[in-house]
Amino acid sequence: MPDRTYRIHGPKTLGGSNWSASVLEEIPNYFNTVNVHNYDADISNYTRKVRGWMNGTVRANSQLWVGEWGSYEISYGDFSLALNLIKNLIRGSQPGDNYIYGSHIFCLYDWGKPGLPEGLLGDGGKTARWLLCFADGN
Repeated sequence: MPDRTYRIHGPKTLGGSNWSASVLEEIPNYFNTVNVHNYDADISNYTRKVRGWMNGTVRANSQLWVGEWGSYEISYGDFSLALNLIKNLIRGSQPGDNYIYGSHIFCLYDWGKPGLPEGLLGDGGKTARWLLCFADGN
């Protein structure tokens, strides 16, 4: 779109992977936003590791996004997962090496098949129970 800053995300890799470090060394000029996936219960360790890889490259001051986080194994109705999500939102909004510019939560919607984990939003817009409680304060 005219007059809007574009972003090319890279390397879009799974949390815990060292591939991001190689991409930052070899082809950092092919993208302008660093983007990784991180499904850890505490996203801060891998976030700090990626920030360390970014330092000393042309991407040192680039935006860091977490393109996927949350869970693909546990239903979003699980209370411990809900607490971890809230903690990770706080961790990612703190200044410094934990700061995340933007993110996309994985499994926003149900997979649509019985027996698979529930997403945040189910059939007909039904939300996970903890989300409803968090939203209305109960």
